[in-house]
Amino acid sequence: MAQEDPRMSARNHVLAGYYQRRINYGREVHLGRVGRSADETAKAEKIKQRFDIIKKMGIESGKEASLPNGVSGVVRLIKSDGVIMFEDLNIIDPLNL
Repeated sequence: MAQEDPRMSARNHVLAGYYQRRINYGREVHLGRVGRSADETAKAEKIKQRFDIIKKMGIESGKEASLPNGVSGVVRLIKSDGVIMFEDLNIIDPLNL
């Protein structure tokens, strides 16, 4: 039986470490993408729920609104993320009503 050249053994060890690092990097990138996708989906669901509440309560920009938590005033803006901003710059999250 011929013995293996020690240099080949060291080279194989280095290559195995290199390939393992590549595998770990790919795994981390994939899991990061999955995590971001899940976060974006959850955020989109929260925004949808906010706009459902705004629609159900009949809140519109530029009109007077009286909320169940006692806050009332003229709605200055409904932000793109579904948060209500009043003229006095009071910001209300419809999910907290």
